Amino acid sequence: MLDYSREFIVLAERLNYASAAEHLHMSTSALSRHIADLEQELGFPLFNRAPLSLTPAGQYYLESIDDLIGNLDRIIARGKEIASQDGRPFTIYMLPCRTAFSDIVYKAAAELRRRNPELATAICVDDRFLTTEEALLQHKADIGIVYDGSITSNEAIATVQYTQAPLSAWVCRANPLAQLESLSLEDLAPYAHPRSTNRQSQTATDSIAKLFQSHGIDLQMHFRNIVTRADFFLALRPDEFVVEFEEDADPLRLNPDLVQLHFDPPLMRPIFLAYLKGNSDPAIRQFVDCCLAFAQEGDQR
Repeated sequence: MLDYSREFIVLAERLNYASAAEHLHMSTSALSRHIADLEQELGFPLFNRAPLSLTPAGQYYLESIDDLIGNLDRIIARGKEIASQDGRPFTIYMLPCRTAFSDIVYKAAAELRRRNPELATAICVDDRFLTTEEALLQHKADIGIVYDGSITSNEAIATVQYTQAPLSAWVCRANPLAQLESLSLEDLAPYAHPRSTNRQSQTATDSIAKLFQSHGIDLQMHFRNIVTRADFFLALRPDEFVVEFEEDADPLRLNPDLVQLHFDPPLMRPIFLAYLKGNSDPAIRQFVDCCLAFAQEGDQR
């Protein structure tokens, strides 16, 4: 019925069987037979035969079926687009934390689902086998949340800064730094920062090392069998520190023996969205635009 209705639209536009049949690359007799079959299935005539013209019912059917087929074609096209993604959800790589910048990511993911109800989103917060850069390059992630120095493949990966966040440092009470009222990067130079065996965590720790390098400090790192973010704080030693986002209070909840130290002057860290250059998935552009808009809303409050 659908194919015959498409043929009906062509004939209704031309009101000439020979012209319509030529356009449809079929014989006139075949077109005539299809229209007769369509009328029999519908239960009402579509055309007056002499001269060929639409009946009132045919005119109504033309207006209605044209809109219906147009919507159906769009549904089919979108279905093919979804099928081409092999059912993989739109994946965002982000280390777990409770911060304003992570709230923006969750909010943007929800907005992306609202705009695209058929699209599933996944926020991967603990993949110990891949850095965010590796996940992007291996097409395991569509978007990654990264920091200064996290990306080395700048020819393949684009980054867009969408916000920034202040940093602080966490130490054990037994660490002499715990007595300081304010902190500088130079104060941390004698101590070490844990480096995780979790490769996704290295997205953050590598950028911390480069932050220190930019201030002329060769950061010491202790390579540890740290699997989750919580392990950084649960297993922190007196000769170590962890640099974290100042607004995230989770470390103290995980380990009440910790002390949070604030940098003076405040140390701001840019936060970026990263994605493969040349990726034509419209969801990526939508997600980036949502993050930028939500970040701007937050700045205006």
